[in-house]
Amino acid sequence: AETLDVLTNAEATYESLITYTVTIADTIEHGTVRADKSPATKGETITLTATPADGYKLGSYTVKNGEESVIVTNNTFTMPAGDVTVSATFTAISYEITYNLDGGTNASANPASYTIESDDIILSNASKDGYTFSGWQNAGGETVTKIAKGTTGDITLTATWTTANGISVTIAPDSAISIEQTETDSTIT
Repeated sequence: AETLDVLTNAEATYESLITYTVTIADTIEHGTVRADKSPATKGETITLTATPADGYKLGSYTVKNGEESVIVTNNTFTMPAGDVTVSATFTAISYEITYNLDGGTNASANPASYTIESDDIILSNASKDGYTFSGWQNAGGETVTKIAKGTTGDITLTATWTTANGISVTIAPDSAISIEQTETDSTIT
């Protein structure tokens, strides 16, 4: 019985000396992945760190030992007795577009959201009875006609209107009112 214990302990010691490689796949797009260890021994905990590119978030990890999948939980997995390849998918973040219309109606062509991968979005005119649409302004008060492909972040757009007598009215989300008479270039705030 003593000989058997020595052999079992020797096998366990030998197995704990064998290391296996953690390889990060080179086909990962829209972000990077890093493993905290490589090589590693069977049973070691490997922690993965994902760094998404701007406009993307981590979708999921895939860890394979040959054809066998290794379970990843909370960005960690237990190293099996074999080399592994780590891959990840990153998905585009969906950003919200808020339209402040001041009683107007938005054009159905204007989307409610977009991603970094969306083609250029050419903004359509809103409509409002008794007014002419003057344009869209962003939160910084700049005129916006399109949302360019590659843009990121939630966007708030405010419709500006001109009345029949040439007065432009803008009502900002913070309830500030700006009135500009275009014929005489006077501004009333």
